[in-house]
Amino acid sequence: GAEMGRSAVVSADEVIARLPDLIPVEINKAQNAGPARVFRLPGARGTIGFISPVSSCFCPSCNRLRLTSNGLLQPCLFSAEGIDIGTAARSGVSSEELSAIIRRAVLAKPEDWRKVAREIPDRCGRCALGRPERQMSQVGG
Repeated sequence: GAEMGRSAVVSADEVIARLPDLIPVEINKAQNAGPARVFRLPGARGTIGFISPVSSCFCPSCNRLRLTSNGLLQPCLFSAEGIDIGTAARSGVSSEELSAIIRRAVLAKPEDWRKVAREIPDRCGRCALGRPERQMSQVGG
C-alpha cells in the first residue's frame, strides 16, 4: 500500500465519538470481545466492532489468531512468523491433528507483548519491542 501519513488517518476513537451523532448506538457489554470495541444498534440483529491497530493498542486484550491466504496461522497480527496449517489441512490430516496445530498457535501468542503493553500503556507491545510498523495491506487489514 501507499505510504500514508498519520494526519490522513481518522482514528477509531474519533469515529466512535461521532457515532452517537450519526446513529443511535449502545456499547455492547458482551464478554470476550477481545480486541474489538463492539457497539449495538438498538433493534438491529448485528453489532459493529472496531479493531484499531494503527490508532490504538489492543495487545492486552488480543484473543485472535490470523489465518493468512498462504495457510499460515499467525499467533500475532504484527508477527511475520506463523505455523503452517494449510499444508496439513490440504493433506487430509485428522481433526485432532488440526486441533493440535491450532493449540500450538494459541500457546505461541506473545504474552510478553501484552505484558509490555499493560506496563507501558502509551506504547503498544509491537512498538516497545522495536518491531517495524507494517502497512495494513501487508497484514491483511
